[in-house]
Amino acid sequence: TPIVWHFPTESLLTADGLNTSFTRCMAVLSINAPGLLYGCLGAIVAIIWMKGLNAAKRSMEPWAHWHLLKGAIGGLLIGLIGAVAPQVLFWGELEAQTLLDGKSELPHVYPQIGITGQQAHAFGAAGLFAVSLLKLLAINITILAGYRGGFIFPLMNAGIGIGSAIAMGLPLGTVSLSEAALSFAAAITTAVTRTVLATPLVLTSLTGRVELFPMMLIASIVSLHLTSHVAVITQAQQRSMEGEYSVTRRDTRMEGESPTRSFKIPSGPGAP
Repeated sequence: TPIVWHFPTESLLTADGLNTSFTRCMAVLSINAPGLLYGCLGAIVAIIWMKGLNAAKRSMEPWAHWHLLKGAIGGLLIGLIGAVAPQVLFWGELEAQTLLDGKSELPHVYPQIGITGQQAHAFGAAGLFAVSLLKLLAINITILAGYRGGFIFPLMNAGIGIGSAIAMGLPLGTVSLSEAALSFAAAITTAVTRTVLATPLVLTSLTGRVELFPMMLIASIVSLHLTSHVAVITQAQQRSMEGEYSVTRRDTRMEGESPTRSFKIPSGPGAP
């Protein structure tokens, strides 16, 4: 898989050169400990986003069949957001690089600069954070307006923006930009999709930063558990709550009988 997102060169701590397996293990845990914090912060952002989307869905139930009106209003709002921050437009996979370096061209947008006349990086951490919030708002508008498409890469884009804003807002060298951006992206995306292992793998393949996989996995696991009570994808929530070995089987019975039943796959010695 070709590298899509490129980060500036950073000097990261490693556990190389330590003598015993115990000290190496402790070093790895301490090095990846920020994943716990990023997972908690990402979970908070995801909970606010999911609850806001669910509340908006309930309030718009009377407009469920007004598809043309919803599409027109949604398109107008997204266009206005794009006029302010062009980085928000499209699905965010290629646009994320502009959030990271502030100079890469947007591949699908012209003009490249919005009505502010400058890229988000010109406004520092506040600019990146504002663009990320606009991205989350645009995702909600897209869903509520009834447009088709997924939100995995858009959520990763927003997470990268928020993580980058945190790294930029702190004194230079305090926080690693790549760690904050990727861990935040993993935490927010996992909270919504419940793909606790797939999300860090995708982020690793897109960046080539294999050394950050443990931190992204920690952030994903923390976010998964903190957001288990709220969801916008009910099937994903049920899958994560059932557990790895829980299977729901649908069988064909006569009307009036229970159409579904859950059973556990046997495991251990003697299991088929």
